[in-house]
Amino acid sequence: MKTLMRKAAAIGLSVAILASGLPLAAEQAGAKATNQAGIGGEPSDLRGHWAAAELENWLARGLMTGYPDGTFRPDASVTRVEWMSLVNRLFGFKGSLGNAVYSDIAQSDWYAKDAAAAVAQGYISGNEDGKLLPEKAVTRSEVAVMLSRLGSLKRQEEPLFSEELPDWSRASVKAVIEAGWIKGYPDGSFGGGNSLTRAQAVVVLNRAYEAIREAAYMYRAAGSYGPDEGNLELSGHASITAPGVTLSNVIIDGDLTIDESVGAGEVYLRNVTVKGELYVRGGGLHSIYVEDSDIRSMTVNKHDGNVRIVVSGTTSIANTTLLSGAVLEEMKLAGQGFETLRLTKEIAAQSLIQLFGSFVEVVSEADSITIELRSGEIIRLTVNQGSDLIVDLEKGTRIAKAVIKGLARFFGLGVVEQIEYEGASWPGPIATSAPTPTPTPTPTPTPTPTPTPTPTPTPTPTPTPTPTPTPTPTPTPTPTPTPTPTPTATPTPVQGAYRVVTQVITSELVAGELVKVKLTVLKDDGSVDESFTGMEEVLLSGFSQAPDGTIGSVENLEITKASMLVGAEFWHGEASLNIRLNHAGEQTLSFAIGRLVHPVTTENMTIEASAPARLYIAKQPSLVVKYKEIMSVQPAIEIVDSHGNRTSSTAAVTATLTDAGYLLGGTVSVQAANGLVNFSDLSIQGLGSGVRIGFASTGLHSAESDSITVESPFHEGQGTRDNPFIVMTPSQLDMMRDFLTSSFALGADIDLSGYVAGNGWRPIGTSERPFTGRMDGHGYKVSNMTITDNSSHTGLGLFGTIREQADIRNLRMENVHIQGAFNIGALAGYVEGDVTITNVHATTTIRRDPIGGTLNAGGLIGRMEPRATLFRSSAHVDIEGLQNIGGLVGANSGHISESYATGKVSNNGWGLGGLAGINLGTITNSWSSATVEGGSNNVGGLVGENYTEGSITHSYSIGPVYSAAQNRGGLVGMNSGIIVACYYDMEKSLQSDIGKGAGMLTLMMQIPSTYNGWMSLPIIGIWDMQPGQYPKLRFNP
Repeated sequence: MKTLMRKAAAIGLSVAILASGLPLAAEQAGAKATNQAGIGGEPSDLRGHWAAAELENWLARGLMTGYPDGTFRPDASVTRVEWMSLVNRLFGFKGSLGNAVYSDIAQSDWYAKDAAAAVAQGYISGNEDGKLLPEKAVTRSEVAVMLSRLGSLKRQEEPLFSEELPDWSRASVKAVIEAGWIKGYPDGSFGGGNSLTRAQAVVVLNRAYEAIREAAYMYRAAGSYGPDEGNLELSGHASITAPGVTLSNVIIDGDLTIDESVGAGEVYLRNVTVKGELYVRGGGLHSIYVEDSDIRSMTVNKHDGNVRIVVSGTTSIANTTLLSGAVLEEMKLAGQGFETLRLTKEIAAQSLIQLFGSFVEVVSEADSITIELRSGEIIRLTVNQGSDLIVDLEKGTRIAKAVIKGLARFFGLGVVEQIEYEGASWPGPIATSAPTPTPTPTPTPTPTPTPTPTPTPTPTPTPTPTPTPTPTPTPTPTPTPTPTPTPTATPTPVQGAYRVVTQVITSELVAGELVKVKLTVLKDDGSVDESFTGMEEVLLSGFSQAPDGTIGSVENLEITKASMLVGAEFWHGEASLNIRLNHAGEQTLSFAIGRLVHPVTTENMTIEASAPARLYIAKQPSLVVKYKEIMSVQPAIEIVDSHGNRTSSTAAVTATLTDAGYLLGGTVSVQAANGLVNFSDLSIQGLGSGVRIGFASTGLHSAESDSITVESPFHEGQGTRDNPFIVMTPSQLDMMRDFLTSSFALGADIDLSGYVAGNGWRPIGTSERPFTGRMDGHGYKVSNMTITDNSSHTGLGLFGTIREQADIRNLRMENVHIQGAFNIGALAGYVEGDVTITNVHATTTIRRDPIGGTLNAGGLIGRMEPRATLFRSSAHVDIEGLQNIGGLVGANSGHISESYATGKVSNNGWGLGGLAGINLGTITNSWSSATVEGGSNNVGGLVGENYTEGSITHSYSIGPVYSAAQNRGGLVGMNSGIIVACYYDMEKSLQSDIGKGAGMLTLMMQIPSTYNGWMSLPIIGIWDMQPGQYPKLRFNP
C-alpha cells in the first residue's frame, strides 16, 4: 500500500524536465572527458536490456544521455552526486553556489549547485565529519532514505528483510517497499549496502515520481521551482508553505494556495496559470508578486489584513474576492490586471483596502471599512445595501460611476463623476478636507437683452432755403446691452457658515485620556460667525484602532466604526468636543459639518502611550524546538499600556517556564529599550509538548507564550526500553547526561576526539545524579575518549556513576586515555546496585595522579559494589596506579563472570591484580594474561587480594608477575576467601606459591584434562578446550 502523506508531499514537486546534452555525471566543464558529449540514436548496450523502454524514454526527454563511445552503461554504478543530479533534474530543484556547507564540496566543483539544491531540499545530508561524499557510490539503503524524505512517507518500524539493516535506514526501507518504489531480492534480502545502477536509478525514480505526482504539490522550502523553458502542467492542487518561493512556467489545473505559514514573506509567480482558485492566506506588505500570469479567480484572506499583491506584465485576474484587508497594486501592466473586485461582509470592521490601478468594477458588501484609491480609477463602484463605506480618493484619481444602495462617504481630492442613489441614506457631502465641494449649479445667466434697434433716422428733408432747417435729430444711441453676469464658480449661500477650523485645547495628548477640541465656524472673510448657534451634527472620521481593538469615545459615546456622527452645541460660532483616543501615534481626524460651504477640516494629533500596564508578546518564540538548542525564533516582548500601545519603559522582563519539569536556558532577564525586549539565546531542556514561557515584570500584568513542543535531541526514538533514543553523534552521546533514566542505543560509531579541551570528556552521571537507564551499543564503538581530572572523587569513565537497575551492553571502547585520582574505568568509575554490564570491551590506558596517586582503577570499572554484575566482557590495558589496580576492575564487590583482561597493570602500593586489584565479591569462569608489575603488597596474576567475603572459581592466570611484594602469587597475592578449581602458569608467572590456587607447568595448563572439574554443570559450554592451548571462553570475540 502506498503511504504518501498528501499534506506533507515532497518539497517543490514541480517535476521539471530539464534537457541536458551531457551525461549524468558531467554537467559542467570540470567533468571527465569521457562524459563530455552525448550521442545520437539508441546506445548499443540498451538493446534487450530489462529497462530499455524506460531508459530510452529518459534519453528522448533529455534527462540522461549516453557516452561518446555509443554506450549507455545501464549497469554502471551511480555515485551520490549523480543521484542528486538525476533527482534535481526530475523534480526541478535548483541550488545556488554557497548554499552547501560540506568540506568536500568546493565552489568550483561542477556539482556544487546540485549538492546545494539537494541539501536545501532536505533529502540528503552529510556525515558527522561534515562531508557529503559526492563521489561515493550511492547504496540502496541511502536511496530508500532519500526517497522517503522526498515523498514524506510514513515511517514503518516492523522488520521486513532477512539481513540486519542499519537503524538509520530500516524504517525508510520498509516505507519505500510498502510504497512499491523499490523491491527486495528473491532470497528475502534487501541488499541495503549494494550500489544502485543507472538503470535501477531511472526505474526507481520513475515509480516514485508517478506516485508523488498523484499527491498534492507542496512547495515547502525557499527556492525557485519550475522549468526554465516550456510549461509544466500539474494535474492537482498545489500549495506554497514557505516564504522565498519563486514558481515559474507552471500550469495548475486545480487551486493554488499561498499558505499562512508563508508569514510576512515574499512569493513570486511568473508565467503561472491557475485554472482553479488562487487562495492568498499568507504574505506581508512587500509580498505577493504576480507577473505575466493568468489567474481565473483569487480569494484573499490574511488574518491581519496586511498583505500586498502586485500584478505586472500581462497578468490578468478576472475575479478577486477579499475576505480581509489588502493592498492591490498594478505595476507596469500590459494585461487586464485586476478586473472585478468584491469586498465581502466577512472583512473585519475598520479594515483598510488600498487600491493602485484601474479596476473595472468594485462591489462592496462590507461594513465599516475604508477604501483608499491611491492611484488610477474605478469604472463602477457599487455599494450594496447594508454596506457602510468610507472612500478616500487621492488627487488625480476618479470613480466614473458610483451606485449607492447603502451608506458611503467620499473624501479626498479625487473625482466622483456620476452618482446614482437607490434608496440610499446619504448623511454627508461627497467632498472631504480641502475638496472642491459639490458645486452649486452655475445659475443660468440673465440673457443679454436684445438691444433697442437703432431707429432709422428720419431722412434729412430737402432743406428749405429760407427757414433754418430743422436739425437732423440726434439718433437715439444704441443702448449698451446689459452685460452677461459672470457666474460665481461656487456662490456662497450666505456670508456666514463658510468653513470650520479646529484647535486642540489639551496640552498633553495621552492614549485613553480626555482631549478637548474646539470647533469654530468662520465667515468667508475669516471672522467668527457668531450667528452660528444651536445643535449641529458633526461627522468625525479618520480614527485608528488601538492594538486592543478599541478606538475611543466622543462625548462619552464609544466609537465603534471608522466614522461617527455626533451632536455639538454651538454658541456664537463656537463649540467643543470631548474626545478620547486609545491608539498611540499620529492620527488625523476629519470634522465635517454638512451645511457649511467648506464643510470639512482636519486636525493632526500625536497621541502618547499611557502608563505601562502589561506585557505583550510581539513575536512568539519557536513553537517547535530541539532540546537544549537555541530557539531559531526568539521571543520579543513589548511593555504596553492598558490599550496595548507600546510604551517607552526600560523595565526588566524575566522569562520562566510554566512547567517545573523543564529548564529554561540562556539569558532569561533582559532590560527593555523603548518598551521593547528582544531575547536572544533562550533554549529549553526537557521533552514533550504543552510547555509555555511566561514573561513577567514588576508591577505589570504578565504574558504567556503559545504552547511549545520540545523535540528529542537524538536521531530518533522515545527513550523507552522498547523504543530507545538512537545516538548517532558525539553531541547526542553527550546529551545522554540529561536523560539519566532513559534507554539508549547506538546507531553509529562515536569518535570523542573532539572532547579534549579542559578536562576532556565529562563522565555521564555523578554520585548525586547517577545513570540508571539502559544503553545498548549494538556492537558499535566509542573511541578516542580522553579524561584528565585529578580532582574528581566521584568516578571517571564514559560514565561517572551507574546505579540501581542500569543495563549496559554490546559496546566496544577503543583508545581510551584517563588520568585521575579515584575510581577510574573506561566504562565507569563507580557501579552500585542491581546493575548489569554485558559484552563490553575496551582498550584502556590509565595514568596515575602525579601528586596523590590513583586508587581503584580498572580497564572497564574502577569500583564495583555488591549486586552489580559484569558478564562476558574484557579489557586490554596499560594501567599505572597506587592502590587497588586491576586489568578489568580495580576494586570488586560484585559478580564477574566469563570475562578476561590482557595487557599490563602496575602500581607501587597495595592490591594489584591482572583481573582485579582486590575482590570482595565473586569471580568465576574468567582469566587474565596481563603482565603484573610492581606493588608493595598483595600482588597476584589474577587478583591482588581476595578478602574473606570473596570467592574465585574456575578461573586462571597466565601473565608474568614481576614483583617483590611481601604477599604475591601467580593467581592471588593475599587470600582470606574461597578459591575453587583455579590455576596459574608457574612458568609464565614466575611464581610458585601454594594454597592460593594450583600452580601448573605450561604443558599441563594446555591439557584439557587439567580442567575436568570445570566440565560439570552449570559451566558446560562456557569454555572451549583445545589440546596445546589455554582454555578460551566461547564468547571470546
